Amino acid sequence: MGKVTALHMDTITEKSGHQMTGMAVSVCLTPAAPSPLPIPYPTMGTVAEGVIDPCMRTKIEGAKILTVGGCMKACHGNEPGTLKEVVSLNTGGPCFPWLGAPNVLIELGMAGITGSMGQMNKSITLGAGATASSAGGNA
Repeated sequence: MGKVTALHMDTITEKSGHQMTGMAVSVCLTPAAPSPLPIPYPTMGTVAEGVIDPCMRTKIEGAKILTVGGCMKACHGNEPGTLKEVVSLNTGGPCFPWLGAPNVLIELGMAGITGSMGQMNKSITLGAGATASSAGGNA
């Protein structure tokens, strides 16, 4: 079987080896004497660690697909900032794409492709569902 592409770019799956690198640093409070210091850390994440909330019924070459609406499991680089990041109040959070292939939809989300822009270190969202299992409603 040939490589699956969208807009002539590779699609992002757990097996594709794609990485996401933050363009802005993650400023975390880091323990230091006499008081914590805000120190910038570069962040990166990879799909090899897993995809959170992937497509429920569709796979590419047997692998989970990352679409807009899903997340890479974690980002790394800001772990030394044990007192959390100053904006998201989180360290090692998920990474999510917010732009994919606009005319290639996979189960209601744009397909994640090479070069997709996204966000690093997603903050914890209270009260929101963790999966799309109720996406069809209660009809």
